[in-house]
Parts: sequence; structure tokens; C-alpha cells
Amino acid sequence: MTQAQVAEATDLSLEMVGRLERGVTAPSFESIAALAAALQVPVPALFGAEPGETEGERGQTLSRIRALLARFPDPDLRRVERVLGALLTD
Repeated sequence: MTQAQVAEATDLSLEMVGRLERGVTAPSFESIAALAAALQVPVPALFGAEPGETEGERGQTLSRIRALLARFPDPDLRRVERVLGALLTD
């Protein structure tokens, strides 16, 4: 798809699609959902998830975690990211 087609399918501006593609800005949760729908891929695929990671018990757990994280305001979400990062470095 071209950027113009993605913009039209997601109701995002062409400028925003370009900024997202270049990594200049981060998408909102709503934009992520719209991009996944427009590209016809599951949301986790936008973040590099392998197909098996969206299925079974692991997929269900990740889905629940994503739903919980989606409710956090941005500052709290950054704190959660730091905590998770610290847990993974041990």
C-alpha cells in the first residue's frame, strides 16, 4: 500500500503516516488499531510478534497485558516500561 492509501484507510493524515513510517512520532492506541485493520494484520504483528505469539495461553496472557497497558496514561506507561526493563536485566 502507498502512504496515501494507508492514510485514507486509517483516517490519518498523509503527513502523520509519513511521520509514523520514519519513526518521528509514535502512534496512539487508536492509530495502531486502525493501521492493523488497514494492513489486515493482527496488532502484535506491528510490533514484530511471531504468529504463534498471538495464539494459545501465551497469546491470551499477552492480550490481557496489552488491554491493561492500554488503560495507563502515558507517564505511568513509561514507568511500567522501566520496571519491565529492570526485571529483564536481572
